Amino acid sequence: TGSTSPTHLRSPHHRVHLLFGANTDVGKSIVSTGLVRAAAASSQQHASAVNYIKPLQCGGSDESFVLRHRNDEQSSTKDSDDGEPDFNINCQTLFSWETPASPHLASRWENIPVSDDEVLTSLRSSLKNVEDDAESHPCDDMRSITIIESAGGVLSPSSSSPLNKSTMESYWGWSTQADLYAPLDIPVVFVGDGKLGGISVTLASLESLWSRGYQIDAVVFIEGVDNGGENDSSDGGGSIQFGKGNAEALREYITMQLHNRAPKVGL
Repeated sequence: TGSTSPTHLRSPHHRVHLLFGANTDVGKSIVSTGLVRAAAASSQQHASAVNYIKPLQCGGSDESFVLRHRNDEQSSTKDSDDGEPDFNINCQTLFSWETPASPHLASRWENIPVSDDEVLTSLRSSLKNVEDDAESHPCDDMRSITIIESAGGVLSPSSSSPLNKSTMESYWGWSTQADLYAPLDIPVVFVGDGKLGGISVTLASLESLWSRGYQIDAVVFIEGVDNGGENDSSDGGGSIQFGKGNAEALREYITMQLHNRAPKVGL
């Protein structure tokens, strides 16, 4: 684990995790929803404010997905006297574009630049609001849980802007997702690629996070299924599940690497 506490965490009652994925379409929003639902369920024992933040959204709405699929968990929770659930779930998207493309392209095509500083300032402000609310709450057991979901993969582009330091004469500059959020020093929940070929991209993504000083608190795989085909060599010709195998390969890799170095990871 890291030797210092994350710089943005001033309140001991606020737990924050940044959710990265090995690639787009590996299930980040599904895992985010699961974490939100688990946090909401735990609020039956501890008064909790649950928060989901999507800093950059291009096309669609991951916030809507989270809100839509966390309702089943809410319906089973204990209600307060006024008929409302006895915990809060707050979802917000900080910056969005209509184009379903990489943020660096969507911001250019729609001529809506958003700089790295703007993203970090907005995100810090949202986290501070959560922390201030938790500190002012009269309940001593009040805790806040925030899940921040990144866009695309670890090295996918963030939004572009002429105000970014990497801007050139011919294009607006941008940073990778990993570089964008590194100054916040937020611990990570990482979603690996559970499909065939996912071991390499998972390891490469984790190496990118470790090299930037991220603390990885957990790694999650959603099972990717290959339904087989004419080249399927399995005896039964049935589906092949790679997620469990990819997770085991990652565990073996980390065990082997521990002889030479100690990456910050918890599985």
